[in-house]
Amino acid sequence: MAGFLRNLVFISVFFCVAPLMAQRFYVDSYQHSADFKGKVNDIASDSAGFIWLATDEGLYRFDDINPTLIEKGRYAVLFKTSSGRLLIGGDYGIRELQYSKHQPQLADFLDPFGEQEVQNFQMAQTDDEEFWITIPDGVVRFNDKRSEKYGVDGFEGIYTDLLIVPHKNGNLWLMSHTGDIYYFDVRQNRFTRQKYDAFRAISSASLLDDSHLLMYTDAGLRLARIDSLGHLLSDQPIEGAPDDVSMIKVTSEGGVLLGTEADGIYFGLYGDGRINFSKIFNSNDPHRIQSLPFEKVTSLFVSSPQEIWVGHERGITLLRELTFANISLMLPHATVGGLAPVSGDETYVSIEGILYRITGRRHPYSIENVELDLAPYRPGVMQSVGNRLWITSTAYQLFYLENGRKSRVLDFSDRGTAIFVIRSDDEGNIWGAQAPSHKPLTGLLKITPDLEVIEYDESDGFESRMLIAEQAPYGILYAAGIGEDSYLYRYDADKDRFVNISVPMNFDYGDNFEVHDIGIGNDSTIWLASTAGMLRYKNGEIEKIVVKGMEDNEAVAAEVTDDGAVWFSMDSKGLIRYKDGKHVVYNQKMGLPADFMIYRNLVVDDKGKIWVGTREGLCTSLKPTPQPLQVMKPQFVNLKVNGKAYIPKRDENYFESGAGITASFISLTYPLHKNLYYYRILGLADSTWRSIDDSLALDNLNAGEYTLEVKANQIAGYLESEPLKFQFAIGKVWYATWWGISLLVFGGFCGLTGVFYTGYMVRMKSIRKQQEELRKLVDERTTELKRSNTELEYQKRELRKSAEVLKQRNNELDQFAYIVSHDLKAPLRAINHLSVWIEEDLADKTHGDIQKNMNLLRGRVFRMENLIDGILSYARVGKVEAKSEEVDLDKLVVEVIEILEVPKKFTVSVKRKLPVVCINGTLMEQIFSNLISNAVKYHDKPVGTITIDYQEDENYHTFSVTDNGPGIPKEFQEKAFAIFQTLEPKDSRESTGVGLAIVKKIITEYHGKIWIESERGKGTTFWFTIPKCQPDEKESGRTD
Repeated sequence: MAGFLRNLVFISVFFCVAPLMAQRFYVDSYQHSADFKGKVNDIASDSAGFIWLATDEGLYRFDDINPTLIEKGRYAVLFKTSSGRLLIGGDYGIRELQYSKHQPQLADFLDPFGEQEVQNFQMAQTDDEEFWITIPDGVVRFNDKRSEKYGVDGFEGIYTDLLIVPHKNGNLWLMSHTGDIYYFDVRQNRFTRQKYDAFRAISSASLLDDSHLLMYTDAGLRLARIDSLGHLLSDQPIEGAPDDVSMIKVTSEGGVLLGTEADGIYFGLYGDGRINFSKIFNSNDPHRIQSLPFEKVTSLFVSSPQEIWVGHERGITLLRELTFANISLMLPHATVGGLAPVSGDETYVSIEGILYRITGRRHPYSIENVELDLAPYRPGVMQSVGNRLWITSTAYQLFYLENGRKSRVLDFSDRGTAIFVIRSDDEGNIWGAQAPSHKPLTGLLKITPDLEVIEYDESDGFESRMLIAEQAPYGILYAAGIGEDSYLYRYDADKDRFVNISVPMNFDYGDNFEVHDIGIGNDSTIWLASTAGMLRYKNGEIEKIVVKGMEDNEAVAAEVTDDGAVWFSMDSKGLIRYKDGKHVVYNQKMGLPADFMIYRNLVVDDKGKIWVGTREGLCTSLKPTPQPLQVMKPQFVNLKVNGKAYIPKRDENYFESGAGITASFISLTYPLHKNLYYYRILGLADSTWRSIDDSLALDNLNAGEYTLEVKANQIAGYLESEPLKFQFAIGKVWYATWWGISLLVFGGFCGLTGVFYTGYMVRMKSIRKQQEELRKLVDERTTELKRSNTELEYQKRELRKSAEVLKQRNNELDQFAYIVSHDLKAPLRAINHLSVWIEEDLADKTHGDIQKNMNLLRGRVFRMENLIDGILSYARVGKVEAKSEEVDLDKLVVEVIEILEVPKKFTVSVKRKLPVVCINGTLMEQIFSNLISNAVKYHDKPVGTITIDYQEDENYHTFSVTDNGPGIPKEFQEKAFAIFQTLEPKDSRESTGVGLAIVKKIITEYHGKIWIESERGKGTTFWFTIPKCQPDEKESGRTD
């Protein structure tokens, strides 16, 4: 595709590339403070990963949370050997960092200076595991076993002013500020001067590869070509390099860093014998370019290909390489409309209706504004196929450009609105999806290389509108779109139709489900970017990929890279890289122009670089198939058991029951304050991961085996660490161990034996004593019993006499009652007859008063007769045998009402069915008869109601008789049951005052209760209880 637009009219707009280079690093700076002082002369890391600073004030172990001063003094050089040892050069000579129980210590390694005072010196390691150091009067070559001092023939200066530049095979250069170059040849074991007069001074140098050496000289930055013997053959200037380079560092991936005296730091990539340098700026804000917080660079340290430490006059700065380069600094900060890489060297993008051509093998790129004759319309989405660049327009058009010529334009305005996506297949066909306007659109469009248009709709297998089509690496075409039952289709080329392969989703996919994009890998997995987030479809099953904090976000684009990782654009959360169950987030902190992504604007070019369109511009990955940074595995800073320091053991960590474990840990991934920690404890019922600070405390763990796992992560661009694992066991309490149980059993046995024996002896003594006391007691009781028997016989004789007398008295009382009743009733009957005779004799002479008095006389007679009958009835209660029987109260009440001949103005009702009770029927009839007749007798209203009700509990039947009469005041309710007691004058009502007394006596005899509930003028309710029948009563009857 290169050069296919050369015949078009275009405007080339070449921007300065330096701002682009500013987007290569994220910056974290740490200023001098009370805990961190002095000019930083050198920076290095130890084998554990801690950063160390050699300053004029002392040696520091640095972390951005708590810098630690290890030793005061002037330290000039830090050197990490190829085996990971850290050598430290200062006023005390060369010392080696060692750790003892996690604490750093400095051990003497070499003192080459003796009594000489040294301000500056150089140190280097050659590839034969030997070290070189400059001292004022020579160069010392040393290793663990020996050291040897060398001089240089012809050199008359101070050796500490020389540069040491390692070559290969143990060889090296010494370079002076006067331009002299001396080469050490291991075979000759001496330095020889090389003749090269192109420059007079060399202040910094570094080997780039086997055949190139980069030097900063009085003639500027020079790239020298060398031979295998270290001879400089030629050199050439490096254009665009700064003028005050103080140091040169080369990274493992071909990057070159230049530290300057007053112009900050520069970065360039070496390749094809060329280096393009650009100044590094602060790129933390993707929309601004800011200067770094320093000018003079005093030291450089490359801790990894992605991390560069810079020492300067204000402190230190960490530069972290970004994953993505923000090209939006050279383009409008606006939504990307279309994106189409044509090759690894050429990409097209449309932003705000303008088409841009981006060229170059790597960042920084050249950008051209391409003119297209589409007015008044603008370019939309794009797709490249071979030498063709297919382009849609906002006028619902589709065409392609090939070799500088524009094809015939296809117009789809009669079908719908914008064609919002186009994708190609291996045969050069274009598959497009169009938005509807006046009618629903189902399926896809297919445009052949000859511009033939074929529509695939319901008749071709589709059931809904499609949003994307994508061909898998193994040749099968898939389409995806709208609907929970119609979101994924496979193209059947033999039948030229699409087959719905959607399967039910067993997760919450929300309303209006859509698939926006498809990513397909070589393993046949289909990744779906959808309204429900990231989905994986494989082997007829679909699942949701859940990322904490993004459960409700849409995925708007998907691509699979050659390493098998899938990349998703999230609607407002940047990019997600997902592989092997682990995810990495990429956002503005990793170079994206914005975190708001665009539908289907995620593309991988043929070199493996990822191009991303956002709502605020375009970016691309700096490297092909970008890999995430790896967070370092956490390590213990402090581990204590029961308050005492503890060093973990490999084989066994056993603690007694109740042990308290406290731990603090650190992941040496800088900046440390941005590390996030998580932990879990395997062996507990709940072993889920939980977030935590950099420390935790464990106590009250039950006996058992456990594994504490701690992992770390950073917010963006990092793959979480492997977990730190600490296996330990908590022992049982002593009494739960086998020996404790055995001891307790044995002790218990001995104790019980002693207790039983002691108890036996005490018991036997007590028994003998009790036996003696019992014999005495038996004798006493026998004597008393004889005396009691005598008295009892006497009492029995007296009791028989009393019973006989009582029986005689009762008979006499009954005879008396009968005689009294007969003798009293006879005169009363005579008086009654006399009154009748007198009335007959005076029949013609009786007037009102005589007649009234005669009626009153007979009334008194009747009352006296009733009173005598009542007294007899009351007396008989409890004295006459009354056999209990089962009485059906429903029938009994009806009979009572009939006998009483209740007046017609009364309504007598039974509220619910009455039970069968165990009682004498005559007595029960007497109870209801007295209560009902009382209600009739004392009624004072034109219409009367009498209601009989019933309820029961476990032991009693409870009855109530309620009337609507005048009521009984509370102060008379107890008196109502007294014999001869009436509540009205006896002359006003014919009443003896015995009825209620009889009722109460009957109920009391049957162990029941009776009481009154009443208020004046509101009627009266008589309540009474009768015990329920007992089984023996039902079988044999009860006799009272």
